[in-house]
Amino acid sequence: MTYPEIYYEMSDRNRQIIREKGVKYDETLKNTAPDKRVGLAILALYESFEDENLTKLTNEVKTAFPSQIVYTQKPKGPLEASIHFTFMQIFGVLSEEAGISKINLDQYKPIISDSFKDLEPFEVVFKHVIAVPTGLVIAGYPSIDINIYRDNLRNLIKKSGLPFSEPYYTVAVHSNLLRLCCDESADKILAFANKYKEIELGKLQVSKFIFGFGTWKVLPNEINMPYTISL
Repeated sequence: MTYPEIYYEMSDRNRQIIREKGVKYDETLKNTAPDKRVGLAILALYESFEDENLTKLTNEVKTAFPSQIVYTQKPKGPLEASIHFTFMQIFGVLSEEAGISKINLDQYKPIISDSFKDLEPFEVVFKHVIAVPTGLVIAGYPSIDINIYRDNLRNLIKKSGLPFSEPYYTVAVHSNLLRLCCDESADKILAFANKYKEIELGKLQVSKFIFGFGTWKVLPNEINMPYTISL
């Protein structure tokens, strides 16, 4: 599928789910204490993204949904999180009971580095706001097809025999913009996404990824991502 096809399908599927089942919220996200639910992921922070359109949109989201979690470049307060783009989740939510302490990050590092050896810095142009049951995401178009590198990494990890449990098969390039921590009107979520379904939000320059254990909010006091992989 092309990226336009991916986003059309993603938007249509989630819109139907919201209409039929409503929204899903996560009350734990509004806690001030660090979230203990972590996953193993490769992601890029919005360190090289300067565009006033994203700032304006973020402020509109804050105004429209004042009780929810909003993702920003410089999070402040309990209702803000670090906006980021996830390349891949190697595991979803882990815990001590699930064996998180047994996972050796050092074993994954050379495999990830090898899969990225031919990947050069790239950019992502964000152009859509899409409603999902858990809130809102922005979706973009990378200057290269990163799904080739995602598939390559999947194959390398599987061949290595290391534990691998990707919670969902990632093909989109998207970032959380809003995540629900309390109940919200499904119609309001859908209307906001429809208003901004086509919008120029600027470019994210990706020259490195970080790898390790992260939470939904990706706050500094919640994550343990010791490895940086430069492109």
